[in-house]
Amino acid sequence: MAAWSQSPQTLGSLCVEACLRNLTQTLCYRDTAGAAGGPGGPGGPGGPGGPGALRLRPDVFLPSEIADRLVNAFVSLHSLEGSVHHHHHQGFLRAFSEPRVARLQRVSLREFDFSDSDLDALCNQALVELDLTHCEQLTARSLRSLRRCRRSLTALALLGCPGVFCEPRGGGGGGDDSADAGVTGRVAGAGGNAAGGGGGGGVVDGAPYARPGEAPPPPPPPPPLTGRHGHDGGAPADERKGGSVPWMALAQDASLACFERLRFVSLGGLPRGVDVGGALGSLPVLGALRLSSTELPEDPSFLLRWRPTLRSLGLHNCGPTPAYLRVVCLLAELRHLDISRDKAVGQQCVPLTRGALCGLAQGLPHLEALDLSGNTFGDGCTVGPDEEAPCAGSTQPSDSSIAPFRRRSQPFQFLGLFGTTLCTVKNIPAHVVTGEESEAHVLNAIEAYTDLRPEVASTAINCLFVLARISRCQQPLRALQLVVCALRRHRYNRHVQVTGSAALFYLTGSEYRAEHSEALRRQVLSVVLNGMEAYQEVTVQRNCCLTLCNFGVPEELEFAYGRATRLLLAILQQPTQDSVQRIAVHLCNALVCQVDHAHKEAVGRMGFVRTMMKIIRYRLLRKTCDQVMEFSWSALWNITDETPDNCKIFLMLNGMPLFLECLHEFPRKQELHRNMLGLLGNVAEVKSLRPFLMTTQFVTVFSELLESDADGIEVSYNACGMLAHMLHDGEGAWGDVRPPRHLVAQRMWNAIARWDATSRRNINYRSFEPILRLIPQSVSPVSQHWATWALYNLITVYPDKYCPLLIAENGPQLLMGMLDSPSTHADTKEKARKVIELCRDHQQS
Repeated sequence: MAAWSQSPQTLGSLCVEACLRNLTQTLCYRDTAGAAGGPGGPGGPGGPGGPGALRLRPDVFLPSEIADRLVNAFVSLHSLEGSVHHHHHQGFLRAFSEPRVARLQRVSLREFDFSDSDLDALCNQALVELDLTHCEQLTARSLRSLRRCRRSLTALALLGCPGVFCEPRGGGGGGDDSADAGVTGRVAGAGGNAAGGGGGGGVVDGAPYARPGEAPPPPPPPPPLTGRHGHDGGAPADERKGGSVPWMALAQDASLACFERLRFVSLGGLPRGVDVGGALGSLPVLGALRLSSTELPEDPSFLLRWRPTLRSLGLHNCGPTPAYLRVVCLLAELRHLDISRDKAVGQQCVPLTRGALCGLAQGLPHLEALDLSGNTFGDGCTVGPDEEAPCAGSTQPSDSSIAPFRRRSQPFQFLGLFGTTLCTVKNIPAHVVTGEESEAHVLNAIEAYTDLRPEVASTAINCLFVLARISRCQQPLRALQLVVCALRRHRYNRHVQVTGSAALFYLTGSEYRAEHSEALRRQVLSVVLNGMEAYQEVTVQRNCCLTLCNFGVPEELEFAYGRATRLLLAILQQPTQDSVQRIAVHLCNALVCQVDHAHKEAVGRMGFVRTMMKIIRYRLLRKTCDQVMEFSWSALWNITDETPDNCKIFLMLNGMPLFLECLHEFPRKQELHRNMLGLLGNVAEVKSLRPFLMTTQFVTVFSELLESDADGIEVSYNACGMLAHMLHDGEGAWGDVRPPRHLVAQRMWNAIARWDATSRRNINYRSFEPILRLIPQSVSPVSQHWATWALYNLITVYPDKYCPLLIAENGPQLLMGMLDSPSTHADTKEKARKVIELCRDHQQS
C-alpha cells in the first residue's frame, strides 16, 4: 500500500474525477427507452438494458488504459464517499460491459456492492486481472460467469468471497440465467464477523483514546471485530476453520481448474468442505498463491504441483503444520512466504522451532520476504548474550540476533515480526521490519497489513496512537497518510475506525499542520465524515468530532459543508454523552459563523434551529446552564444573522417563551444573556417579525436589560439595538404597549450615555446594513443615535477591520446626509463627524 503523494493531483486524475462526478454530462446518458437483446447483450440479463439504464455515449470508445482507470477510480471514490454519488452506482458496471464501446482489462472491485448479474455483464470483456476481495454478496453464479474469461485472466482475487463456491440448498447448480434473488446477502456463517465483542473506547481528559482502560492504554490484541469486514478471510473466528454454512451448499463445479493462464490467485475464508487443492486445479503457470483463514488439506503435497513456478506463497491464519513447513521448504523458487497468524483469532498455535526456521533459511535460498507475525517461537531461536554482536541495529545476517538467520547470505527485504517476541531483539537481518518496538516498525506494520488484515492494522494503529500521544512522531506525514488509507479502506470496520480516529486527533495537531497539503487535509476530513456516518456510537463520534476541531471550520469543510452539518445534527438529535454533545454544538456553531445567507438558509432547512432549541429545552428542564446551553444560543445567534427565514423558524417554535424561561432560571449567566439578546437582535432587524416582539411583556424585559452591566456593555448594547429597531417603526406600531415609547427612548439615551466608546467588543459584523438603515430617518432620534454610536465604537476600536466595510457600504455618505437634519441630536452629529474623519484618515493612510 503506497502512501499518497503530497504533489498536486495530475490533470488526468482531475479529468477522471470530473467525469465520474458528472457521468450523464460527460461519458454517459440514461436510455429512457431501453433496448432489446439476448443474454449478455445490451438488453439481456447480462447487459445494461431496460428503461433508464446508464449507457456510454455511442460516439465514445474508451481503450483499456482509460476504461480501467475510470472503473477503478469509481470504486475508490465510492469507497471514500459512499452515498455521495450512489444514484449512479447501480448501472455503472453494466455501462462498461460492451467491448465495442470500452475495453476493460485490469479491474479492482474490492468491497464494492454489486450483483452476480453485474459481474456476468462485465465478463463480456476479456478481463486480465480482477480483484473481488470481500465481495461477499457474490455466489456460485459469478464463478460460472468468470469462466467466460478463462482464456484471458492471469490474476484473480476471491479473498473473503465464500459464496462463489456455494449456492442455496436445494437450488441445484443453477445456470447463468438464474435470478439474483437466490442469494442477496453474505453467506451465513462464512462471510460475516464475530458478533458482539468488546473493544470499546472513549476519551480521557477530553482527548480521544483507542481502547478502554487506563491512559495511555497498552496495545493488547484487538477483541473480536464487529465491523463489516472483520478478519481478512471474511469468516468469524469460530467458523473460519471449517464453520458451518446453514443455508448454503457447496457448488458441484466449484473449481478454478479451467483458468489455465492464472498466475496469481487469492482465496480466503472458504466454508468447510471446500477441497483447496481440488478448487485450485492444476493451474500450470501459477506463480503466486495466497490462502488466508482457510482449512488446509491434511496432505500438503498439492503445493508441489507448482514447485517449478511458485514465487510467492501466503498461508496467513492457515496454521501450517510441521508437515506443511517441510513441503514449503521444497519450494526452492519462493521469493515471498507468509506463515503469519492473528493472535485474536484464538487458533491453537504450534510454536515455530529453531529447526523449522533453519529449514526455511536453508531450503529457500531466494527468499526475500518472510512474515512470521503473530507466531510463538521455541527455545533457541535467539542467540545468547555471549553470542550477541557488539553493534546494535545491524541488518547483516552475520550479526543477527535471530540465530537461524545467521546462515543467510543476504538480509531480508521484508521480515514480519509484528506481535512476536522477536521484534524486540537487538539486530534483525532485514531492511523493512514490522513490529511494535519502534515507530518505524509500527508504521511498516500499518503499511503492510492495512489492505488485507484490518484486525492487525487496527492493533498497529493503536500502537501508533500510544506513541503519538506521549511523544512527537518522527514521521508524522507518513503516519497520517497510512492512517487515512486504513480508514478509507476499512470504512465499516469498527476497530479500525476507533483506533484510526483516535490517532488522527494527534496526527492533525497544529505542530504538524505545515507538513499537510490541502489535498491531504481534505482526505482526512472525508474519512472522518465517513466514520461519523458509518458509526452512531459515542467513541467514534467523539474522536471524529475532536479531530474536526483541529481544522479550520467552516472554511476547510466548505467542500463537504452540507454533509458535515447533517452528520453533526444527527449526533445532536440522538441521546449522547455531554462531552460529545458539547463538541458537536461547538462545531455546529463554527459551521454557521461567517458563512453566507445561502448556507444559513440551507442549514435552517435541515432542522438546525429545532435541534438547538431541543438541546436548550432539555438543559432548561435539568436546570443546567453549561457550555452546551451557551453554545446552543450562540449557534442560534449565528444562524439567524440577517437570515429572516431562520428568525421566523425560531419564533414559530416558541422561541420567545424559551428566552424568558432561560432568563428567569439563569439570571446571573452573563454569557447566556449576551447570546440570547444577540439572537433577538437578529429577529428585531426583520420588520415583518417585529410585531411578535411588540408586547408589554417583552418590551418590559428588554427595557430592564438596558440597565444591565453584564459582559461589559454587550447585554445592554444588544437590548438597546432591539429597541432601536422597534422604535424605528413609529408611534403607530408601538400602540398601547407598556412602558410607553417615550419612556423607553429616555432609558435608551441614558444607557448609551453610560457606555465606554472604547469598549472592545465580542461581536463580529459581516455587514453594517441593519445599522445603516437606522441613519437616514427622523422617526426615532434615539435609534439614529444608537446606530451612530455603534459605528463610532467599532471604527474606533477596530479601524482596519471595519473602516473598509463601512466605506464599501456607503456609510460615510449616509452620515454626511444626517448632519444637515434638524431632528438629529447634537451628540449624534458629533459622533457622525468623528466616524467620517476616521474613514477619511484610513483611506489616506
